[in-house]
Amino acid sequence: GWLWDYLRRSRTGGFFLPLSGGADSSAVATMVHIMCTRVVSDIKAGNAEVLRDLRTITGEPNFTPQTSKEVASRIFYTSCAPPP
Repeated sequence: GWLWDYLRRSRTGGFFLPLSGGADSSAVATMVHIMCTRVVSDIKAGNAEVLRDLRTITGEPNFTPQTSKEVASRIFYTSCAPPP
């Protein structure tokens, strides 16, 4: 998907999303979750390129995720706005 392609090509360490509790941040978080699920699915299907790219992005040469949560915990960063 396009989100994975963007992450891979930009060579950044992940995505940062300030959470507001609104529909926009919820939608972006959902898209990142879907991307992480697809990455794990591709890796489990034997896609060596996706695994190599993920290891480059995370800086973990031996990382082989089993769940989308493991991927998200390494590439998805958030913060919440302080209460009014």
